[in-house]
Amino acid sequence: MYGDVGAEMKSYWQMKAYLQEQLSEETVMFDLEGRTEEEIIDFLEMMGIDYTMEDGIFYVDDDEEEEEIQEESARRKIVIRKGRKKIIFKCGAGKKKVGKMTCAVRKSSDLMKMKLRAKRSARKTKTKRTAANRKRKVSNRRRSTMGLNRNKRKR
Repeated sequence: MYGDVGAEMKSYWQMKAYLQEQLSEETVMFDLEGRTEEEIIDFLEMMGIDYTMEDGIFYVDDDEEEEEIQEESARRKIVIRKGRKKIIFKCGAGKKKVGKMTCAVRKSSDLMKMKLRAKRSARKTKTKRTAANRKRKVSNRRRSTMGLNRNKRKR
């Protein structure tokens, strides 16, 4: 099968995702018109992709990547919630729980959204922190005059 890379070279992962949607074949052939071998070699090295070259043809083997991306099972963890023992299943970093016990790799777009959300949240809490500390200080002063917070009174 021949494909057109377009005006700019797409990333290896974009090409791979497109091909997985379109094909079920093991070998895929791309016609990279107007690209020199040096440009292709620079691109593959920049992306950290292992390749072999024979007779002007680049062979890229990505079996290792497939093994990393495949689903794995979630780890079991026992927690106490509302006085009762509960079993929860946790996934590693960058993975999400799919179904009851399997973990799948999160999309890069989801990870980016989560990162931006965390930054926004941190900025928001930083601006509200001084007001919260002030209110806490007033509240603790009132509690100590009422005889509560004995630890605060002793200091």
